[in-house]
Amino acid sequence: MMKKSPWMLGLLILLVGLSPALAQKTTRQPPGRSSREPRKIVTGPQNLLKINPLSIFTLTGSVAYERVINDRMSAQLGFFYTPPTVKLFDTRFNGFGFTPEFRYYPLESVAAPRGFYVAPYLRYQRFRLTYDDPDNDQYDGSGVFSAFGGGVLVGGQWTFGDRISVDAFLGPALNGFNFKADVAQLDNQLEDRIKLPIPGAVSPRFGLTVGVAF
Repeated sequence: MMKKSPWMLGLLILLVGLSPALAQKTTRQPPGRSSREPRKIVTGPQNLLKINPLSIFTLTGSVAYERVINDRMSAQLGFFYTPPTVKLFDTRFNGFGFTPEFRYYPLESVAAPRGFYVAPYLRYQRFRLTYDDPDNDQYDGSGVFSAFGGGVLVGGQWTFGDRISVDAFLGPALNGFNFKADVAQLDNQLEDRIKLPIPGAVSPRFGLTVGVAF
């Protein structure tokens, strides 16, 4: 036993010397913070699939998928669809839209996709409108309304038990519009095609999503 004690003592010293290095490998450092000041980051899930419960009031289905890139960044793609059963006054319309979005999470205490974020985004929307005059069956009209724009959002996202996510956001949106209509006068088969570019406008964009994290 006495012959083995120097070897055992050397192994013990080696393990004690390596333990700080091993501990540093399992500690994630926030950007800009040196290894002398370790601070643990609360990490979250890497994928989120979300729905917008507020869109039910406009009879629209809205979903979004967010993918974490690193501790500070993520990318999101949103999609909505309005079925042709939606009718407002005498106009029936349906359409879809895409919203690609980049998110930056600046807080050092938590990692994406948790916490406060800033998100520039783009958005494309296209709707088909059909008008039926209930008082005059001699006229029928339809048209295509499209919009393209973007903006910047600020928001906050929370996850509960790494399974449920809640996301609230608000920001300005700048959009350019275009409307192209076909108006047919059925008694003499006269058809007028109208192309109407509409100047851009600034409007608020806000929302709330609930999702599943994985």
